[in-house]
Amino acid sequence: MRTWTLNQLRMLCAVVESGTMSAAAERLGYSIGAISQQMAGLQQEAGTPLFIKDGRSLSLSDAGHLLHRHAQTILAAEAAASSALEDLANGVDSTVRLGIFGSGALACAAPAIKELRNTDPHIRVRMQELDPDAMVAAVVAGTVDLALGLEYSGLPLPVPVTVAKRTILTEPLRVVFPEARGAHTGAEGVAGDPAWRESLAELGSDAEWLLPPQGTTFGRAARLALMAEGIEAEALHTVVDTALSLGLCAAGFGHTVATQTMLDFHRTGNPSIALPANHSRKMVTLARNAVISRPSVARVESALWQAAEKLPG
Repeated sequence: MRTWTLNQLRMLCAVVESGTMSAAAERLGYSIGAISQQMAGLQQEAGTPLFIKDGRSLSLSDAGHLLHRHAQTILAAEAAASSALEDLANGVDSTVRLGIFGSGALACAAPAIKELRNTDPHIRVRMQELDPDAMVAAVVAGTVDLALGLEYSGLPLPVPVTVAKRTILTEPLRVVFPEARGAHTGAEGVAGDPAWRESLAELGSDAEWLLPPQGTTFGRAARLALMAEGIEAEALHTVVDTALSLGLCAAGFGHTVATQTMLDFHRTGNPSIALPANHSRKMVTLARNAVISRPSVARVESALWQAAEKLPG
């Protein structure tokens, strides 16, 4: 087993790049004797001549060329490892596993990760799509380090004391009208506005609805919000996927419930009306207390916050 050192390989590269041991010594801050001694030791470890004298200069032998190529690779790997350790000392870990869901990924995760590539290139974020209702369990189990979760008015998201939950975005639930029934309602409506009330009052028991399954948190939240406004919404069509629900709504198959974030990333042009502020959806970050203390995870969470703050409205 050869026992050459990184310093010997570094000197070898300096000699090759400088052309002479004298120039390499000046470049590295060593005496010529020290360089010569280290090259002699490296050649002894290699078990074959590494240099060929060419007047006052040195040329590499075939073995020298081979070792030089590998020395460059070894030194590059050593520099990368050293840089990674320095980053770690400065609070940067290499990989953060992030649990995501549809609109949260598009609204916050994607822009946050793009920004991190510029500000913290040594943090690698690996996204894993999960059912929003499964986020807390994934965080507790350690399947992900950090997760984007959802919490609805009237349906608080329970988390154990070992998990930190922070709200990064709050947006009202909206009733989305199919083109056939909603084109006359106009654009934005607000609570207390007679036009807003009139539009919702038109939704009798015969109105057709596209809603998530009642067994999901979003399904329960949508039904509770509509019920609180006196709307008896019975799902004619049960749809899990947001894009499909809005697409069917646009095709005239019924009304649905969404948020502005959902509408922004699944543009259909359908009119929608915001329910009162007490019917809202919160986007939250979830992480175990011990894990959020990792500076890398904290940086990713901060980037998610910043992305959420830039969203319109």
